[in-house]
Amino acid sequence: MQKLGKYLGHSKTISIVFSCLLSFQLQVAAITYYVSTNGNNTLDGMTTNTPWKDISHAMVNVANNDIVRIMPGIYREFILVSKRITINGWDSYNYTNAPLARHQSATIILPPNTNNPNSPLINIATNGVKISNLTISGDSNNDGIPDAKAGINALYRPIEINTCKICNFNGYGIKYQGDYPIPAGSDNDTKKGFFIRNTITNITHTNVSSATGIFTYKAPSEIISNAFYYIAGTNSRSAIYIERCYYTSNMTSGIKVNGNYFRNCTVGIWANSYGEKGEPINICSNTVTNGLIGIRITAARGKATVCSNKIQVYGISESGLTPARGLWIQSDSNPWSIAEATDHLVRYNVIFNGLSTVGDLTTGMYFSYNSSTTPSQNNGVRATVISNFISSFDIGSQVISGSSGVGIPHDPLVEVIFHYNDIEKNKNYGIFSSGMTNTINALDNWWGSYGPPFPSGNISSANVITNIPPMGRFTVDTDNDGIMDYLDDNDDGDRYSDLTEIYVGTYPDDPLSQFEIAGIRAGATCELKWKSLTNRIYFIYRTTNLLEGFPPAPWTFVFGSPPTNYWTDLAVPSSGAIFYRITCTN
Repeated sequence: MQKLGKYLGHSKTISIVFSCLLSFQLQVAAITYYVSTNGNNTLDGMTTNTPWKDISHAMVNVANNDIVRIMPGIYREFILVSKRITINGWDSYNYTNAPLARHQSATIILPPNTNNPNSPLINIATNGVKISNLTISGDSNNDGIPDAKAGINALYRPIEINTCKICNFNGYGIKYQGDYPIPAGSDNDTKKGFFIRNTITNITHTNVSSATGIFTYKAPSEIISNAFYYIAGTNSRSAIYIERCYYTSNMTSGIKVNGNYFRNCTVGIWANSYGEKGEPINICSNTVTNGLIGIRITAARGKATVCSNKIQVYGISESGLTPARGLWIQSDSNPWSIAEATDHLVRYNVIFNGLSTVGDLTTGMYFSYNSSTTPSQNNGVRATVISNFISSFDIGSQVISGSSGVGIPHDPLVEVIFHYNDIEKNKNYGIFSSGMTNTINALDNWWGSYGPPFPSGNISSANVITNIPPMGRFTVDTDNDGIMDYLDDNDDGDRYSDLTEIYVGTYPDDPLSQFEIAGIRAGATCELKWKSLTNRIYFIYRTTNLLEGFPPAPWTFVFGSPPTNYWTDLAVPSSGAIFYRITCTN
């Protein structure tokens, strides 16, 4: 019986090991397949010497988690991706190019024929797809006319598009609609889409609702370090258009739009996030040049953080109705409650327009109500605006709410706090306010050399600030010495910069307040007296011949003991003059 027990024990052990081996065998490793213009679909596709010929053939024959590498060449086909796979093109790298142009794909995908107005070139019909290093062009015959509507279309989330060039489409570069799986409260970061280091150019808009370079809908995403050129047309929305992107508490962050570059795009970024889930939006460190609207945010229940963007816009829209606006925040869809109104944060942005003229209504920052919201929603906007530079528009900033007769369901809440901003060189006004219930708090800003932000006699704007103290210059460093202008400047005209006076303890707004020896009592000894601060060391130099100057080494030093320091020179000569100099350091 003892031996039988041992055998049963061994048999059980063998059974467990065997089960584990079976489980391990079920996890099939990913296989890499190759496609080449010189390939053959009858081959196995598993090496560069036995590649398949058509990408579409690969899409049918691969399995989930496989990798498809597409070798250099031009491929003319529409592609349906129905497996959860990774698709890599062939990449070349040239370090001498500009950073966003150093990676160049030698794998080019084109439509097989012209005139496909409603077709995407790549259609993704599952989630978890990753695509990188492809050139995806909608111009089949290279005549400058797009022959397809979209480069990539995806109804599933998440997807990842990395280091691709997408160009020449009459609608969308990437259209990403996160319909499947249906957004749920349990969603976490694994449901996020990623769009990184892509170049998207020449997306025209002649069809109604054709939108953008990257369009996201119901799909939280991170859109990082992409370049957009020539996203424009009569019905254009923006280079990046974000709508109703669901966010849950299980995600580490909401939408991120960071480090992107836009040139010659009608609108750079438009976040039209109605905010069913109260998602936050982070729009930071982007550069917009030669556009009409830099960043636009509408109906966002979640908080938008808009920071450290550089925006240059100018001109008037083709319709003649919309003048250039650097940042445009319009209403939110929260319940009508002051406590629940979204408070957007706008800081450290540089917004300018070098081509404005008096009366063209171009505006650096535009905050406005929306008359189309429902009675239960706020149709105003609330924002805190800190340490921004706004220059060379017709109007630095506008704060607009409804007026009598507009027919809105209630007075809008429009409340904007401006603090430590540089609002200068604008043609007409620093801040223009109109409507019923605006609140503007605009102390401690720098307004440049022009007059008050709005005529005090306009009775429709009761909350206009007309007495602005000239303090600030908090974001500009004109001489690039690492010290902002508000410290470099000499406000009291006493030959000493504000920073120097703050450093030694005198007053930068009082020309009579200087760092100097406040008293000398001479006799057998000489006592010096001056105003002092803590955490300072005062070095004392002395000489009996001012023509020879002061020696390089100090005579002595003393530590600061405010409000007044005293020092006695015990080595005063019996005759002649003696001269002193005091320097300060910490």
